[in-house]
Amino acid sequence: MTPKQFNDRLRLKSSEIKHLMERTLPVKIGAIAQSHYKENFRNSGFDGTKWKTTWRQQHGSGAASSYGPLLSKRKNLYNSITRTTGKGTVTISTNVEYAAIHNEGGTLHPKVTPKMRKFAWAKFFEASGIKKGMTAAEKKAAAANEDAKKWLGLALTKKTSLSINIPKRQFIGESEVLSKKIIDIIDDELNKILKQ
Repeated sequence: MTPKQFNDRLRLKSSEIKHLMERTLPVKIGAIAQSHYKENFRNSGFDGTKWKTTWRQQHGSGAASSYGPLLSKRKNLYNSITRTTGKGTVTISTNVEYAAIHNEGGTLHPKVTPKMRKFAWAKFFEASGIKKGMTAAEKKAAAANEDAKKWLGLALTKKTSLSINIPKRQFIGESEVLSKKIIDIIDDELNKILKQ
């Protein structure tokens, strides 16, 4: 096909191409992008770069420790990835307030409240297994486990606020892998129109 023939064909198909660009592609690209970003959660990484494992995964017990770094039973962050399409546009977003700190990393400074201390004491007793009727030596031995020490430290801290570093676990953003998928779908859809 010569360049002139190609241009003539484009003019003939201009209304179909306009519909493709304004309606069809935003829907298809939005679905691909949303799926791609959710796949990052399932793969525990962003485009092949694995996320740092969590404390919960390394030291937790039960079902909670089996979930990936940003996943839980409820999948709040995972399910919050939405797409909004418009005329020639698509927006992928999340409305979860803690999404940005996980995606970009950073430091949080929560206040140590009485409720937090009470929770820490409860977790300490749960982690240590200390119960009424235990001897002082049994209590001391039970309190020696690392999980119990962590909770005891929080319960007894004199600090009024904490510094918690959240490592970057990017799940959404610019992606070469996604860009390739988008280019492929645009090529496929344009070829379908031009070959008719």
